[in-house]
Amino acid sequence: MSYHFEPTELYRMPTHFGPATGPRRGPDGRRFACKDSPKTTAISVSFLSRPDQLSALLPPGFSLGEDPVVTVTASYMKEIEWLAGRGYNMLGVYIPAVFHGKAGPIAGSDPQRNV
Repeated sequence: MSYHFEPTELYRMPTHFGPATGPRRGPDGRRFACKDSPKTTAISVSFLSRPDQLSALLPPGFSLGEDPVVTVTASYMKEIEWLAGRGYNMLGVYIPAVFHGKAGPIAGSDPQRNV
């Protein structure tokens, strides 16, 4: 007999082991509201770079986007409820690039869409 999913439960792969708690659920199974967490400080800086230097960082199949502007972002998060009040940090470096694939070119690296 196959199993069925409980609609209010959280599952992890492989799902046939049944419902499981996870990082965003407490031991009692409740989901964290995260209304006041995390407390975040985010900073970013953008600068104009040399196109030849940025192009050298891109893998095959990619080319540099229109403007050689590099954006570096840093986020410092603390008091994250589902991390038992602890926090973590993230650092991102964004370079405008175009991927040349079978479906045509796809441009990317807008830091505001990746936050």
